[in-house]
Amino acid sequence: MGERKITGFGFAQVFEITLGNTILSIGEPDMDLFAKVAKIPPEKFSDKKAKSVSEWVTSVEAETGRLPSKEEVRDAFVEVFEREIGVKLVEQERTEEEEAIRQKWRAMAGSDQHTFKISSSRRFQDKKRDQELLFGRFKGRKLIVSHLLLNSEGKIDDVMFSGDFYARPDAYLWDMEKSLKGLDPTNEDELLKTIKETYSKPGWEIPMVDPKDFTQAINIALKQRE
Repeated sequence: MGERKITGFGFAQVFEITLGNTILSIGEPDMDLFAKVAKIPPEKFSDKKAKSVSEWVTSVEAETGRLPSKEEVRDAFVEVFEREIGVKLVEQERTEEEEAIRQKWRAMAGSDQHTFKISSSRRFQDKKRDQELLFGRFKGRKLIVSHLLLNSEGKIDDVMFSGDFYARPDAYLWDMEKSLKGLDPTNEDELLKTIKETYSKPGWEIPMVDPKDFTQAINIALKQRE
């Protein structure tokens, strides 16, 4: 595949269990539809040879010239996981405890609060006339997006971070946003010191994202005022 993407991995904490998610492009996808739905910003491709989704994503069918069956894909995944991780995968029905967790997750995931948890239109829908909402994107090893709400004195009233990165536990990310309220966004040293406090918390995981990536996203948002 060279530098083209055919799969993606992610992990999520679902109450008492950790889930590993895998997305694999088996058949050739409708990239025009995907681009419209995903709304991938151009910064995503700033460090890649590909400059669009259609150039970046490939599939098993495109690479091999045939569409494998679901059984072939399943068996291939099982073989590789068992070999690389060194465990024996056993197929079985969900336990009552696992089913209870699944139903609990479904109820939460389908809620309005969860669906719009990271929504700038919802988060800042009560913006006042004397407040200024700025937007910035910074692409380091991962993409960081900042929505910056400033008051009439130019201090931070609210900030929301999103983008193409993994952070766990997510509550630490929300706490980090809250910790920046009241600060001067032009004082990068103070911002960086405050953000680093989250990085020092036990159990904080945010691979391939440095504290300065967040201040860079804020700086880019501030450039809207120039």
